Amino acid sequence: MSKFINCRCPQLFLSLFAIIMVYAQSEAAIICHVSTDGDDNGSSWAQTMSLHDALSDTSCGDIWVKQGTYYPSDVGDRSVSFLINRNLALYGGFEGDESFLEERRPGRFPSILSGNIGSLNLEDDNSYHVIYVDGTTASGPITRDTIIDGFTVTGGYADGQANPRDNEGGGLLCNGKGAGNECSPTISNMTFIHNYAFMGGAMMNYGYAQGTSSPLIERSTFAYNSSNNNGGAIYNHAFSGNNRTEINNVTFYSNNGFIGGAIYGNGFSGDNSPIILHSNFIKNNAFHTGGAIQHFASEMSPSELTIINSIFWDNTQSANSAILVMNAVATINSSIFSDSCPDNVTCQNLISGDPLLKPLLLDYGFTPTMIPRMSGAAYNAADDNFCTYLDQRGEVRPATGCDIGAVEINVLDADLIYKHGFQLY
Repeated sequence: MSKFINCRCPQLFLSLFAIIMVYAQSEAAIICHVSTDGDDNGSSWAQTMSLHDALSDTSCGDIWVKQGTYYPSDVGDRSVSFLINRNLALYGGFEGDESFLEERRPGRFPSILSGNIGSLNLEDDNSYHVIYVDGTTASGPITRDTIIDGFTVTGGYADGQANPRDNEGGGLLCNGKGAGNECSPTISNMTFIHNYAFMGGAMMNYGYAQGTSSPLIERSTFAYNSSNNNGGAIYNHAFSGNNRTEINNVTFYSNNGFIGGAIYGNGFSGDNSPIILHSNFIKNNAFHTGGAIQHFASEMSPSELTIINSIFWDNTQSANSAILVMNAVATINSSIFSDSCPDNVTCQNLISGDPLLKPLLLDYGFTPTMIPRMSGAAYNAADDNFCTYLDQRGEVRPATGCDIGAVEINVLDADLIYKHGFQLY
């Protein structure tokens, strides 16, 4: 039976969700409304407040951010970021007249957080970090109850020298350093594009010195981020600490680093054990090793790398393969890989066929995606035991016969026309 017969019924889901949200929002924390020119109390779209004010106001439990471009500093201070140091829910992608969360459309009404605070055509006067999530304060740990959802993050440039953290995580620095501290937010429906850092071009997850940094990253895209050192897109830092980042339905496209084109993980004397499900690693590049991922740990470390139902295609590096694992346990299951099974990795059901991905598009989802063709190797080829409920676009996957990679093919994707999407680059 064709999986297209299965009812995805998005209108029904939205209607039911709207009914639920009427009750849920009545019981929830205060919703604060934000716009680029907000200077009021945030109680409605007619009385919006600034983003900095909303983040610092502890009465703002949910923060709704209207379309527009937001800058961390209006006076060129590179050290200023959008600071999140408490558990809250930050949502972007609103036109500015919505009453319910599910009415927003970030793909059509983007809320952009930009570090380009200086000269438009220069990068070295940009913000060190566009977003700084700090789980080391008296407010307590940042857990997955903290939600960052529906933004484009761009223009971070972490090349600072005076403060050691100012060369890490150009798009987002997640600080969980130190015993008892934690930075593990939920990051959903996000696009990190054109960010730079010496380490962790788009994101640094910092669980150093017995700290913990284990975000959940889902339905997001990392594209054209870069690092002169480790982790073109993400650096998972668990040196003498803990990192169990989960990456579900995420696209990594054309990120560049010296080591680890998309992701670098450091588990020396710590536990660095990310789990990657239904994600795409396409055309990432490392100038040295680990075109897509480099995963490092010390001997006797409990670190593991788990990859399931994912696509690795056209990643490049000067030595070894797209994934380089050192002193850690690593498994790849039911995934498409343009190379052979990497050294020091246990591979099961590795597929070498071309997934036939379309260009990176902002289609009808919240973030840019690469849709596989039905004639490609991804179609119906995933391990059903690990199929996520939703794909990157928020489409419901079938219970059996789901597709490998971040995007589930549906009947509309079989059309030759890209519908209302457009090619990003």
